[in-house]
Amino acid sequence: MDKTIINIKGMHCENCQKKVNDAISGLDGVKEVKVDLEKNLAEAEYDSDKISIEEIQKAIINAGDYTIQDEGKDER
Repeated sequence: MDKTIINIKGMHCENCQKKVNDAISGLDGVKEVKVDLEKNLAEAEYDSDKISIEEIQKAIINAGDYTIQDEGKDER
């Protein structure tokens, strides 16, 4: 399993947090998701054989009016 932390611009309320969480957690290959509204971060644990970071980022962008500021990858 790999882990990524994605900095999201445009999340401003609990509804945004829920949209981002639902968009990521519904993806095949994503095991665990944590979305921090105060820090504008999404943390996802995922199987890189099934899904890429780019696909996770695309799901976030498509969930609403959000942009990705940067992301980091921490391999486990």
